Amino acid sequence: MLTFEVPWRKKRVTMKGFRHSPAAALAVFAILLVWAGAAYAAGPAMPSLSDGGGDEPWTITCDLLEHSDAPDVYTATGNVTAERAGRRLAAEKVVWDRDKATLWAQGAVSVRSGSDTLTGESVDMDIGAETGRAEGAVLFVGAKKLTVRAREIRKVGPADYTLAHGSVTACNREHPHWRITASKVVLAIEGYGHADNALLWMGGVPVIYTPYLFFPVKTQRATGLLAPQFGRSSRKGFFLEQPLFIAPSDSWDMTLYENYMEKRGNQVGAELRIIPDAGSKIWLYGTWLADRQVDYGSGVWGYLGDDYPRTNTGRYWLAGMYDKAFADGARVKADLDFVSDQDYLREFKSGFIGFDAVNKSLLARFSRNIDDYDATVRHNRLFVTRSFDTAEVCGGVLWQDDIIARNFAVADSTPQKLPYARFGLGREPLFSGRALPLTGEFSAEAANFYRDEPAKGSRIIAQPRVSLPLLLGGAVLVEPSAAWRQSAYFTESFPGSAAESQAQSGVFEGDFRISTELSRDFDARLWGASRLRHVVFTTLALSHVPETDDERLPYFDADDRVNPQDLVTLTVVNHLLGRIGEGSPAAVRSMAYLSLSESYDIRE
Repeated sequence: MLTFEVPWRKKRVTMKGFRHSPAAALAVFAILLVWAGAAYAAGPAMPSLSDGGGDEPWTITCDLLEHSDAPDVYTATGNVTAERAGRRLAAEKVVWDRDKATLWAQGAVSVRSGSDTLTGESVDMDIGAETGRAEGAVLFVGAKKLTVRAREIRKVGPADYTLAHGSVTACNREHPHWRITASKVVLAIEGYGHADNALLWMGGVPVIYTPYLFFPVKTQRATGLLAPQFGRSSRKGFFLEQPLFIAPSDSWDMTLYENYMEKRGNQVGAELRIIPDAGSKIWLYGTWLADRQVDYGSGVWGYLGDDYPRTNTGRYWLAGMYDKAFADGARVKADLDFVSDQDYLREFKSGFIGFDAVNKSLLARFSRNIDDYDATVRHNRLFVTRSFDTAEVCGGVLWQDDIIARNFAVADSTPQKLPYARFGLGREPLFSGRALPLTGEFSAEAANFYRDEPAKGSRIIAQPRVSLPLLLGGAVLVEPSAAWRQSAYFTESFPGSAAESQAQSGVFEGDFRISTELSRDFDARLWGASRLRHVVFTTLALSHVPETDDERLPYFDADDRVNPQDLVTLTVVNHLLGRIGEGSPAAVRSMAYLSLSESYDIRE
């Protein structure tokens, strides 16, 4: 095995052992064969041949190196590798003609430059013309975002290729969801391609044949048509759903949808995604359908299960989410969910613009969902929060849109919080000394409720709590606590006497719990963690809430009623924590969490 170094610049080198300068031509080969990937990584401007390494030498390893003076040819044989500045070539045999500036490699050839890789049976390259040819080749461009396979790949320009009997796909799977095969393909990376005798495959099924096909070849976001969906169903007839992706800038893009349905008509939709800055993101969505079918209660074009038909033909859905994080720790969140009728999301649950796809997209982007597809009350909210060291202040507005009440002139009894505010103070010691480790915490909410009937007005709930945690024997934590929950109401139209328009209620709540903690550390590695800790929390708790006379109070939501109980609860929590890295202080991340609990109410 021979290992030697050669400089990048073309010059004569004093030989030391087995060091030879001409093998530097392998650098040119490595760059040229994956030039499309280098252009993608560096941007529109093409780098020069010497970019990315300065005068750093190439390290060449092989079993045998031979040189012929006339012509000036170097031949490396046996486990040949050439490495420099993140570029690597490997082959069984490499021949470099210094006079003609050509290079030929054979036997399990692999060329890697950054995130781009070319493999093949053999490769030859005209270094001066920056052209070349690879047989039995597979080309991965841009971290394998684009995969090209062919009997022969020819490089005819800086980012231009021709393929003989090849296939192209952007689906990074062993069995791609889609691919295009053709007898001849011409590609311009970050531009467009065209193919002769092209066949579109969806999975392993040939779908569409065309003698000529024109298509985009993009490793970056670019405007263009996406793969369509089509089929037939009893409610829609034949349907064809075609999305158009539009990417005018790096900060926002959108997708337009056209869904033709034989029995229902044309449904159109739009999805807008905006990232104004690092702490903000916006997602807006809308669809519209002039439905050819209506339902008068038969269930043919509506759905059975409620007493309300679907008689409207103008049908729509507006949805959206917004998140904004400020430097001072404040956050703003907003949700929009407004639908024309109770059957729309049931009708269009699947497809590009169906409920399932939208809900999945929102969960991935914002880590929260919208209401389920069959919910007839949809939540729309604006929420603002600000966190401090031991306290949190939040508030906003909540509008619960009752679709049935809105469409059928039914009295809307859904309470709307317009607005509401909450304050929470975390657990803090009440005394500076440790003789009596008494702690306190506090929470409060004020809300103004609006609805058609029966009552609208305001409610204030405040709840202080004191606890006395005691650690016995260093292993068992005993913690009694007590809280007082005070509610006050100021209503406008509460049925009853005038005195009851202002009402209040107070109730005592007691809690007693015993808990233990067991833990063990492991040197095992999991999901990037260098060390694991398994913690088991076991808690036995008794909660007491007495009976109250709260039926005389207004009812806006579940917080207006206190259920009496004497509840015994056993809880076992398994928590797996991971240490990330070896720094100090250690970064700890939650890896897995499992909680099991069972409760028994002594009153029952």
